[in-house]
Amino acid sequence: MKNQDNSTPPFSFKGLNSLLVGLIILTNSYFIKTLLDKANLKKQALHLDNTQQLETIILIITGLTLLLFPIAIYVVEKIKTKKLNRNNVPFTSIQKLLKFTLTLTVLFVLLIMTKQMGFYFYITPLFLLLYGLILVLFGFKEDKNMLLLSGSCLLFAIITLLIPTYWYYALVILGIAHITYGINN
Repeated sequence: MKNQDNSTPPFSFKGLNSLLVGLIILTNSYFIKTLLDKANLKKQALHLDNTQQLETIILIITGLTLLLFPIAIYVVEKIKTKKLNRNNVPFTSIQKLLKFTLTLTVLFVLLIMTKQMGFYFYITPLFLLLYGLILVLFGFKEDKNMLLLSGSCLLFAIITLLIPTYWYYALVILGIAHITYGINN
């Protein structure tokens, strides 16, 4: 049985993992966009209290997004383990998932620091740039399609630096790309 555990590769973004991450990105970026649109329509964002409340809500949604990534991946790994008639998720998968979660936590802290410094237009490009690097650093560089996904993160980071209002569309395209990658693999 140990040989089977060692032969099982650590988690990857293939299949249902990528599909869930894409859905999480899509739904949460939609929630943020809806909140911002409603605040702009009602002109409530001009009041200081409402602006701070809106920023807090967006911060909570972003934190939940980054927290849901590893939770979704762990659930899928647990399902895969049950299908293979094993008792536990392989230790290598858990170890890599913990490192991934820690890296996402550092990413979240960097996003909060960017917000605190008042560089609102740099939040999405920073997220996209670092998320693309995370995909490459965590060993997904063997897959050419994952490299394309990482490259598209870099491209979207540059585009959102040049056109800050493009943040929503960049995240939607990233979510759709994750879903497409999940369906194809």
